[in-house]
Amino acid sequence: MSMIFLTLTVMYSLETRDFQQFVYLARSFNQGKLYFIQLGDALWHDTVFFNANYYWPLGPFPAILISPFVFLFDNLKISFYQSFVQIPLVIAIYFLVFKMARRLTYSFNNSLFMAFAFCFASVFMGVAFTSSSWYFAHVVTVFLLLLILNEYLTKKRYWLIGIIFGLVALTRLTAFLGIIFFILGILLNRKVELGIRLARLVELLSPVVPFLAIMGYYNYFRFGNFLEQGYSLQSIGGQLSSLRSSHGLYSIFYLPTNLYYFLIAPPTPVIDEVSRLLVFPFLRYDLWGMGILFTSPYILKLFSFRFEDLETKTLLLAIFLVALPIFLYYGIGWAQFGYRYSLDFFPLLFLLFAKKMRQGSENLSIGVKVLIIISSLFNYYLFSVSN
Repeated sequence: MSMIFLTLTVMYSLETRDFQQFVYLARSFNQGKLYFIQLGDALWHDTVFFNANYYWPLGPFPAILISPFVFLFDNLKISFYQSFVQIPLVIAIYFLVFKMARRLTYSFNNSLFMAFAFCFASVFMGVAFTSSSWYFAHVVTVFLLLLILNEYLTKKRYWLIGIIFGLVALTRLTAFLGIIFFILGILLNRKVELGIRLARLVELLSPVVPFLAIMGYYNYFRFGNFLEQGYSLQSIGGQLSSLRSSHGLYSIFYLPTNLYYFLIAPPTPVIDEVSRLLVFPFLRYDLWGMGILFTSPYILKLFSFRFEDLETKTLLLAIFLVALPIFLYYGIGWAQFGYRYSLDFFPLLFLLFAKKMRQGSENLSIGVKVLIIISSLFNYYLFSVSN
């Protein structure tokens, strides 16, 4: 099944031709500009109009990543699309989850199941299949986080973890908060002398500082404020605009809505307006989001475990700290399969799931495997009939 879904990833991703903002931004970077020097039709959405120029509020690393390819393709007079990089990244993500499972001593076949579960029985499937800019940023973020987790499970080179977290900060700042897991893991490890712990902390954080400085100056040169990414300056209309004006970018007011869409938001029924009967395709995914109860029900098995050791407690805390600003944010995302902002902490959540499952048994149970397969098929059904 993995090969089938990876093939579908290639097919769907290559079909994406619109919303290539990172390609346009890379083209601007190649010409020494921080604003869009070219912006195609229908690409104004989510941009920031400031001082007579249009800017992209999302982190710059995805554009930096593809800028050499954009430069080469532009000189060859060939169109470049984000899918050309996204497809190999998704394949790499599948491999990284497989390697992570193997490092947790799962068998070869069960490691393949874990990789399949992460990529296709979860909210990640929606971004894997769609290579428009918002989703491309999530794919880059997930790839970087999985590089970090694999390094953590092997050599634990904190300087390398710090560098990769710096790249995460240049992609999605909320995902960067996951570094707290490593900070706490170092500081609270009383089996190691205090001096060594402090040295490891410096090793972790020192590489991060230049990246945060780059992000700060990137903001300053665009908007005159080191902390302004552009989200508060976006031109939005309707109720979202009034919500942001009334409650700000972050507020506990938004918490119930975000929790609903993250946890339990169901698919949308397809109902005949005259007879009020369900008609084919019967269900579609809600463009505003769909809960993890439907996209990844196997993750709910976490509620059956006890979290007593220090590592899982710090992992839970890190997940909470990453999720908190997301759940307090005024926007929940749109035109998305599932609650895609959860991908900022889903790799950490999946590591927790994988570790606790491995502690409970030698391999995945038949029931969990069947649930993973059903979840993937249900996810694909919803995706295919809704697009």
